[in-house]
Amino acid sequence: MIGLWSGVPGPQRRVAIIATHTPEIAAFDPAHGLLCRVALVWLLLAAPAAGAKPVLATDTPLATAGYYQLHWTADTPQVTIEVRSRDSQRAHTLYTGPDRATVISGQANGTRIYRAGEIGPGGNIIAWSEPVTVTVAHHPLSRALAFFAVGAVVFLATVVLIARGARGQQ
Repeated sequence: MIGLWSGVPGPQRRVAIIATHTPEIAAFDPAHGLLCRVALVWLLLAAPAAGAKPVLATDTPLATAGYYQLHWTADTPQVTIEVRSRDSQRAHTLYTGPDRATVISGQANGTRIYRAGEIGPGGNIIAWSEPVTVTVAHHPLSRALAFFAVGAVVFLATVVLIARGARGQQ
C-alpha cells in the first residue's frame, strides 16, 4: 500500500494510509469498507495539495525552428505568465487568463526565462512556478541559403527531365 501512495505529499499520505487501514469500517461491511477506501483515495488524489506551485514546461529548451510551446498546470483557473531576458531583471507579463498553453514565435536570438503564477481569488499571485529557460538560436543564414540552393538545383533538374521526356515522345 505504501508504494501506491508514493506520489501523494507527506501529510496526505499518512492520513490516507491510516484511513485505508481502519479495521472498524471493514469489520461492519467489507463492501462498504472498500467503497469508503476507494472514495477516500479518489478525494485525496483529486484534491490539490496545500501550497502546491504551478508547473511550467516547454517543448524544447533550444528553439532553432523559430517557435516553441509553453504549457502549464495550476490549481487556480487564472494564471499569469511572465518573461524576462537573461540580461534583464525586469519581467513583463506575457499572458494572463485561463488557457493552459501558448505558442511563442518571432523571437530574436537570445535566452528568455519564463515563470507561471497562480492568481488567487483576490487577484494576487499566490504561488510562482520554477523558472523555465528557453534559448532561441536560429539556423545560420548560410545554412538556409544552402538548402535553398539545393532545392533550386533539384527543381531545375526535374524541369529539364520533364522537358526532355516530353520532347522525346513527340
